[in-house]
Amino acid sequence: SAVGHEGDWTVADMVADLKRHGKVVNREVRWRSKAGAELTVLFSADTIDMDGETHVLSVALDVTAQRQAEVRHSAILRALPDWVFLMSADGIFLDCHVKDREFLLAAPEDFVGRHVTEVLPAELAANLTRLFEQVARRDQPGTFEYFVPAGGQIRYYEVRAVRCTDRILTIVRDVTEGKRAEHQARDLRQELAHMSRVSTLAALTGSLAHEIRQPLAAIRTNAQAARRIIGQADPDMPELRDALGD
Repeated sequence: SAVGHEGDWTVADMVADLKRHGKVVNREVRWRSKAGAELTVLFSADTIDMDGETHVLSVALDVTAQRQAEVRHSAILRALPDWVFLMSADGIFLDCHVKDREFLLAAPEDFVGRHVTEVLPAELAANLTRLFEQVARRDQPGTFEYFVPAGGQIRYYEVRAVRCTDRILTIVRDVTEGKRAEHQARDLRQELAHMSRVSTLAALTGSLAHEIRQPLAAIRTNAQAARRIIGQADPDMPELRDALGD
């Protein structure tokens, strides 16, 4: 039996279409099975004459599982923060799912149906083309990272591509914040290493200064002693030679 939902195609609609056109082709309807399960079916019907009487021949194809899968896939796409692009194997944009368009290099309506080389910077387009060729040839996921100026700043992205029958499904993730955190951590490590070197140099300098002051003090003492000896009326020459020799 048909299940009525607001906006659904009803049995009355089916009868009206049959009367008007003589046939119905692949109309999606809600159907309830004998067990009470609600199904989604593609309904087709045609009128035929038999022995002077008009009969209706109808076929209902159960597409419930397919529709449920489509609903799940749609929910997954809505939940993804990433950009999703469906590409041909040779690099033509076929479809896309983009929640945030702020940093797109072009609006979807401007690149769907066009080749990557017509939309993206030359180097990026060349890298993507090589990635698609690799994925199509090896049937394994491929990834690479790139950065582009967008919105007055440098944005970093990770591309993951996988073959989907004769097409390429590409997911592009914005990893800008992660890259900035990496750069900050690297700068901090370099600063800490610099501070460590400066601290080590300061300690070494202090140690050297201590080691140098000791003999300099002895030299100064001996020089002062030699000067006093020379100033005597009768200088003690052996003592003077010892002080100067030391």
